Amino acid sequence: MYSIEAIEAWKRAEKHPAIDAMLSETSSRAIHYGGIEDRRGLSLTEMLDQWEQTQTQLMTTLRNLSEADWRATAHFPTNVPTDLGGILEIILVAPPRPPYRHLPVHIPDVKAYIRSLASV
Repeated sequence: MYSIEAIEAWKRAEKHPAIDAMLSETSSRAIHYGGIEDRRGLSLTEMLDQWEQTQTQLMTTLRNLSEADWRATAHFPTNVPTDLGGILEIILVAPPRPPYRHLPVHIPDVKAYIRSLASV
């Protein structure tokens, strides 16, 4: 939901707090693991339904943006010039960045995971 909230804040020329939080490896991990913990009790069906609803809402929100909204630079100070797509990348791709380095957040021992797949 942070992405959707950040888009709404962007349209009001405001900076959503998740932007700064996601730029820190420590706070972004806390957000990420907090989300996992919040959903731990959900069944697979409930999790998939929640994901589908959020994905649908995000896609609808993106489709309703104008090209000017998408291309405009931030209305608040940033370390590097960025547009809305850059802001969404910050929120959607938790550190460590680039994305391919994010796997250890979910699978700490990738080699053991791959070996486990071979035994299935």
